[in-house]
Amino acid sequence: MATIGMTEVSSGVLAAGLNSWYVKYGGAGYTGETADDAYYSLGTLYDGRVVIRSLAQGGPRQYMKPYANEIEVSAKMLGTPNATCLELLDHLADNGLKHKVTGINAKTFTGSWGACKWRFDSSANYDGNRFIEVSAKQRYVLSHASEFDHEDLIDTPDATGTPDAGDVLYTFAPGSTIAPAGVTSVTFDPAGDTETIGLFRDARLVCETVGVEDNKGRYVNHAIKVDFSVTMLQTADELQLIDNSISSTDSWVITLADGTIFTLSSKSGIEWEYHLEGDVDTQANIIVKGGGLITLAEWPGIVS
Repeated sequence: MATIGMTEVSSGVLAAGLNSWYVKYGGAGYTGETADDAYYSLGTLYDGRVVIRSLAQGGPRQYMKPYANEIEVSAKMLGTPNATCLELLDHLADNGLKHKVTGINAKTFTGSWGACKWRFDSSANYDGNRFIEVSAKQRYVLSHASEFDHEDLIDTPDATGTPDAGDVLYTFAPGSTIAPAGVTSVTFDPAGDTETIGLFRDARLVCETVGVEDNKGRYVNHAIKVDFSVTMLQTADELQLIDNSISSTDSWVITLADGTIFTLSSKSGIEWEYHLEGDVDTQANIIVKGGGLITLAEWPGIVS
């Protein structure tokens, strides 16, 4: 019987955590894509997660027999600058990518796991930070001469390469700078007249990819869902304007704490709720909500 080679030495106990995640546009097996010359970093990460699991089926006695494996990787990107990250997020979602993930324990995982599923989250006041949660996954065979398998997954990855101005991700650089999740202003346009709300709190902007999985379990995205809500603290004259004016809004301009602007022109509907609850120790407010679906191609046009 062959020896597996497992040991009991304490040096085999390794820490978790992701040290880096690099992506290259144009993964293997995606026809029609010209691969980038280099990998590009997703910047500083936290809450990193790599899970590799066997997929198995039990027989009449329920003895489980693996027939394939699956890798699933996710992390939150702390760096979310506008020009070098947010405006380019559609490139992480719209086509095949090759990935290279390295743990703090120096274990490296690589493969053409397809597009990233991502979620941009700015849903706190200035007491919280915004982030981009990214994930990728793929299923692969146990052992096959011409198909991606476990040995390929944990093999030494190819070199990072030299960035080239012709690369799709050439200017993609999230970095490590952390931005607060706050919103500085909210403007909407009822009946063609620009209106900027006054005092507010709890502004929440979340944008996430929408799609399916292909035959290998990789993400295939086709749209981006945008959700926004804000609690208006001024309700004196504003209460009279809810029905006729606010309800006709389909255009929003949302300015984030670092100056990034999301312009949703005729791409976002509206809902509202007036709350007068409790006693004088609370205050009345108007919660306004908007959202909708946009295509991947429309994404660069709404972020500036």
